[in-house]
Amino acid sequence: MGAQQVKERSGAGAGTIGTGGGSIGGLSGGGGGGTVSALGAGSSIRSSRNKPRVPKDSRILGSNIFTEHSEALLQSRPLPHIPPPGTLLPTDLLSSQEGSENHTGTLHSQGSSNTAQSSFENAHRWTSKENLLAPGPEEDDPQLFVALYDFKAGGENQLSLRKGEQVRILSYNKSGEWCEAHSDSGHVGWVPSNYVTPLNSLEKHSWYHGPISRNAAEYLLSSGINGSFLVRESESSPGQRSISLRYDGRVYHYRISEDSDGKVYVTAEAKFNTLAELVHHHSVLHEGHGLITPLLYPAPKQNKPTVFPLSPEPDEWEICRTDIVMKHKLGGGQYGEVYEAVWKRYGNTVAVKTLKEDTMALKDFLEEAAIMKEMKHPNLVQLIGVCTREPPFYIITEFMSHGNLLDFLRSAGRETLDAVALLYMATQIASGMSYLESRNFIHRDLAARNCLVGDNNLVKVADFGLARLMRDDTYTAHAGAKFPIKWTAPEGLAYNKFSTKSDVWAFGVLLWEIATYGMSPYPGIDLTEVFHRLESGYRMERPPGCPPEVYELMRKCWQWNAQDRPTFKSIHHDLEHMFQIFC
Repeated sequence: MGAQQVKERSGAGAGTIGTGGGSIGGLSGGGGGGTVSALGAGSSIRSSRNKPRVPKDSRILGSNIFTEHSEALLQSRPLPHIPPPGTLLPTDLLSSQEGSENHTGTLHSQGSSNTAQSSFENAHRWTSKENLLAPGPEEDDPQLFVALYDFKAGGENQLSLRKGEQVRILSYNKSGEWCEAHSDSGHVGWVPSNYVTPLNSLEKHSWYHGPISRNAAEYLLSSGINGSFLVRESESSPGQRSISLRYDGRVYHYRISEDSDGKVYVTAEAKFNTLAELVHHHSVLHEGHGLITPLLYPAPKQNKPTVFPLSPEPDEWEICRTDIVMKHKLGGGQYGEVYEAVWKRYGNTVAVKTLKEDTMALKDFLEEAAIMKEMKHPNLVQLIGVCTREPPFYIITEFMSHGNLLDFLRSAGRETLDAVALLYMATQIASGMSYLESRNFIHRDLAARNCLVGDNNLVKVADFGLARLMRDDTYTAHAGAKFPIKWTAPEGLAYNKFSTKSDVWAFGVLLWEIATYGMSPYPGIDLTEVFHRLESGYRMERPPGCPPEVYELMRKCWQWNAQDRPTFKSIHHDLEHMFQIFC
């Protein structure tokens, strides 16, 4: 099959820090003025699409997303560390070059650079011997599983695991989130079901990323080096798999086909019994057979999942307070304060939201925990547990390393976040909100301050303190309820009426925040004037450099009549499409 060339990732944005108040899960925003900056300069994007963002010598020096160790196919032979830009190459590889490096690690000797490059690549090639081995009879045992991650038992009835360890699965709990495992040492205990996979499963391979979108694959590979790759399953067509491969600043996608005999192939000239054999073949073949370059470096997978729920026992969400060790305060929230903490039971870093000594807020606090318990999506902050046996009450959630999106946008700026990154973050938020929409939940406080950022620009919607389950199409806030004026839809300001369509309005404002790297909405307009300006037809102008297509989506979100606004499902689809066009 032929390669589909993906448009080059590039784009620019300009601007400085803006303003905004409020909190995200207790993380406060700051204040200040600023100049509007861009989600991505439309003209710059189009004019530079055909220019590689990463120079060809990046295959020597590496780049940010692949500067960590990637697990190779053989656990005994992990992929060596790929040095970041500016790191000196190993001296033994460059011994033939006199004065070939300066202090930044740049090669001066053009004549010998090819030799050094070849030596470096040979030294850093991954080894895929595992794929050459015929599957043993034990791989056909449906009860035999292998651990994907280390797991530290947090209770007497749990079983610790080592990555790569084989266990026999005996049963599952009611939710299916825990399974009872029997180890080779004879011990039996519960382990998280997403920490193990069948021995014959593709999940055990470092290069297999499962069902992720084409856009997500491109983003994972956008900062890679030549030969960086992954194998993914189509989200829209389950069972259909593709190879995504980076070469010379671009990402290519190859569909993996299967013939009537069950053999898999990229081109009909080279067919294989298994996907692992296909990957091995294309990792050692230097030319021909369909791929533009060999499969050299598996793209790192996301970090191991957080253990949800707390225990295999149903409805056990109460965490012993003495198991939580507070480290430092992150900010103040609507009901209390937020801390970074360590959960001693598993040794994990977590976020802890505390409740102020206010009995009026207790009901809302517990409702928030109940809502978060039900919500499980890759782009929603997940609940780990609660401490409610004595005040102050705690809600313990997963920890996101880069804090709230508003502060992240302001501190990172365009030097770190290009148009691709901004659009990627917006798409993730839309995905999380589409899930809430499908569950008939409204957030009621969607804003940049209420989204959290993790590694590799992973974004999750947070702070469900105002979220409500819709029993009808709308939710009416109680008398005296407080809500953020600049993010609230007209029907919310006028009648305290909220629906998923009012969340859509807020998402349009959030898009504007992203496009301006964190400016406060409606600059120069007093809070008391916002509703009247909107009623008269005013809408915020397109930020300089923001692509017209993105601004058009904002305007759709700001339709006065709620029913005229798009759904989050369609918003997510539109953003995915823009990602392909602009990136």
